[in-house]
Amino acid sequence: MRRERDNEGYRTHPLVKVCLALSLMVTAAVIAASWGFYTYVKSEEEEMLRLRERCAYEAYVSLLGDMMRGESTAAAEALSRFELFSGCTADSLRAAIISDAAGTDMSDIIEKLELSDRGDVMTRLSDAVKRADAEAEGTVRRLREEPTEAGGWAVLRGVDEVGQQEALKTAADALGIDKSSLSAAENRGFPPVYTFSCKNAAVDVTRAGGRLLRLYAYRHGTAKERGEEACREAAEEFLRRAGIRDAAAVSLDEDAEGYNFIFCAAHRLGQERVLCPDEVIRVGVCRAGGVVRLFDASEYYKNKPVTYGDETVSFGREKAASAVGVEGRELELIYTDGGLFWRFGGVKTLLIDVKNGDIRVQNP
Repeated sequence: MRRERDNEGYRTHPLVKVCLALSLMVTAAVIAASWGFYTYVKSEEEEMLRLRERCAYEAYVSLLGDMMRGESTAAAEALSRFELFSGCTADSLRAAIISDAAGTDMSDIIEKLELSDRGDVMTRLSDAVKRADAEAEGTVRRLREEPTEAGGWAVLRGVDEVGQQEALKTAADALGIDKSSLSAAENRGFPPVYTFSCKNAAVDVTRAGGRLLRLYAYRHGTAKERGEEACREAAEEFLRRAGIRDAAAVSLDEDAEGYNFIFCAAHRLGQERVLCPDEVIRVGVCRAGGVVRLFDASEYYKNKPVTYGDETVSFGREKAASAVGVEGRELELIYTDGGLFWRFGGVKTLLIDVKNGDIRVQNP
């Protein structure tokens, strides 16, 4: 009897049993909820990975097609999407786009990618490459036979890539400041550039060739004001220092800060000067001090061919003038759309083909 009474002293109180049961139930519920949340997160993660893979796949296929068509800007955008969704870097591909996008075999470009192996993603990308290769074969052949249709930026292809320090010197010289005043900024546009900035300026220098591409500077101060002629001379001198020696001023407008000049490339053909209105350079000059505050040669480098080809004029100035009923001195010779034309800018701008005299209205 005494032993039974002793054992009764060690019995678990009913309230403790209830608490233990509740604790076990809560623990089980928490484990179940955690497992459910884990499986949900895992499934969402897998779905996100599949989405990223599909996006990387689409970007890669677009990239190959854009390169084959010579659409450099679209190719650069597709490359940025591919890098974003695949987690791979493709600096060597950027170099391939700069150097010889149209004249390089697809297989060579793929070898230059040096991408990390990503399993199923790379398998699908490989299949996409093969399909794009087959579809683009005719386009590649045409681009090789007609290099002028390679899609722009021709003068930047085949030139050596410069380092950041060399580009930094170019940027500092353009602004007329010390290199230490500039800091580097990331720029993933096209063509690939080094971007530098300070508190009142930003400069883009191309990685291919180290060419000054764009500049913006807020010039503040109380320097002596300059007139139109002095500002034009400053703009022309800036162009020469930027390595552009074939430019002619074609228009001018004035704003509160100064003068904005538009230049286009120009070259000689016999006794005639040929203007290239597609190859535009914009230069803004402050009245105060006559210093450059804006420079943009994007269209110049994008549209300028390596050579203008075999240019001859069969339909001369006087014949063209007679055909449109104006005096010969009112015509100018221009290079646009890959050919030579006499241009007359009346109520409507007329273009007269120098080969056969065909007349058309420009941008009707």
